[in-house]
Amino acid sequence: MEPKISIIVPVYNSEKFLKRCIDSILSQTHQNIEIILVNDGSIDKSSEICDLYAKKDNVKVEHIKNSGAGGARNVGLRLATGDYISFVDSDDWIHPEMLKTMLSTSQENGVSLVECDLVRVKSHLKIPNIENKYSVIIKSRIESLKQILLDQRFSVVVRLYKKELLNDIFFQENIMSEDVYFTLEVFGRISTLAVIPNKFYYYFLNTESVSKKPYSVKKLDTIDSALFIQNEILKNENDTELIETTRKFVMEILMINYTELQYNSEIDSSLKYRKQIKELIRKNYSIKDSSLPLILARFLPITIFNITIKLNSLMKNKLQ
Repeated sequence: MEPKISIIVPVYNSEKFLKRCIDSILSQTHQNIEIILVNDGSIDKSSEICDLYAKKDNVKVEHIKNSGAGGARNVGLRLATGDYISFVDSDDWIHPEMLKTMLSTSQENGVSLVECDLVRVKSHLKIPNIENKYSVIIKSRIESLKQILLDQRFSVVVRLYKKELLNDIFFQENIMSEDVYFTLEVFGRISTLAVIPNKFYYYFLNTESVSKKPYSVKKLDTIDSALFIQNEILKNENDTELIETTRKFVMEILMINYTELQYNSEIDSSLKYRKQIKELIRKNYSIKDSSLPLILARFLPITIFNITIKLNSLMKNKLQ
């Protein structure tokens, strides 16, 4: 019998899209699967939809109090009985050949981790027609880490994991950057992985999704996760290019948050967070950093930088 794949789907208020998601998994050409739907305290009709699908032999449903995506995925990991693990978010969907292709890639190349590409979709009514020519690239862990940092693609949904690779690895809970910690821990256990450039995962740009909502203080945990990556890389790796890529990644995350707090200054009326970020920018700044916004952030006082950002925003609005 072919290996079983457990697909873990954290579900939260996804009644508009959940059937599409589950149906795309049930339509996989690889049929030895179990779908684990973890209803994360939904207050819409998602719970009823989950129970409707629970009547199928290969679908498990677990209802829990709201714990966030990390907590829901951890429940799924504990319930999974498959030889491989995959994750799909409940407002997204996947190509029919995704699991079969990724599984055969793992088996043929003797790797425990396989990664595919994704396509961002704005309309839930139109499925993009994508040509998928199958090819495989074997990458080293270091090479892949560099690419992940450059693309900022820590999301677990584009990867298929051999279950034994994930022994005792779980998601951090009640944070927005749970994928970052999980992915870095997984990559610490591999030497190579297989990458297929096929866009098998359909990432729906749903503005109602937690991860796609407007800026808030909660998003500051992206800084904590970036600093965690930097500390781990400096502690465990000696590849100079990777270390420099990590520094630039940290600077980018710092600048995103610093700028967002300027646009949303009411969130940080005491300047507490901006002072902390500015100090981190100063510590990580390098003479190699030549972009004007970065130079201004490093050397201008917070209040002056705030005026500069808002003037720039005003000019852009006038030109549009």
